[in-house]
Amino acid sequence: VNPADVALSEFKLKEITEEYQYTEEIDTKGKLNVEIPFIKEGQYQNTLKFGVKYKSKEKNRDNSFFEYEPLNDDYKYLSDVATEDKTKDDFLAGDYKAGYFATPEFLGDLNLKNSDLFEEVDAPAEYAPDNYDATETVTSGYLLLKQDLGDKLYINAGLRMEQTNVDFTGNQFDEDSEEITAVEGENDYTNILPSLHLKYALDNNTNIRAAW
Repeated sequence: VNPADVALSEFKLKEITEEYQYTEEIDTKGKLNVEIPFIKEGQYQNTLKFGVKYKSKEKNRDNSFFEYEPLNDDYKYLSDVATEDKTKDDFLAGDYKAGYFATPEFLGDLNLKNSDLFEEVDAPAEYAPDNYDATETVTSGYLLLKQDLGDKLYINAGLRMEQTNVDFTGNQFDEDSEEITAVEGENDYTNILPSLHLKYALDNNTNIRAAW
């Protein structure tokens, strides 16, 4: 109930962990659209529209995780270091007492890379399965005809094609041997997407539509 009652000398430092998270993502996009009207006036107006689009996404994640075990008793107990009460009066309606923790200033001043003070251990189990390189590229094109057939019937007929290429490299981690093995994969596919839209005007207030 009262954080001041906690015996900080009972809390012994076992290890300190430090994690670096790095993710980079690059998006590249470009498109071109062309619209050509062949018949501009009358009951049979029409327009041909076509275009291409390129979209590429590259993503890389390169995390790391280290564990540091103290080699001497300089910071053996929590009572030996600078601490501060992390309890917030309005957290969880004020019923939760967080208690005392080592200050960020103390932790930030530690030289974890000093081999006389800390033993550094790489912990690939914490990050290796999450690291990867991936690229997805989508190249697409379309053709669309807008055609009037008299005063009542309007037609939109189109065809779209999308080519998708996905390449990735991930990691497989063996907990027994602690070996990291690269795993590669790819997925390439093409989608052809036709479409047809019809609109018939019964009168000035009523349209009938059909689409496929």
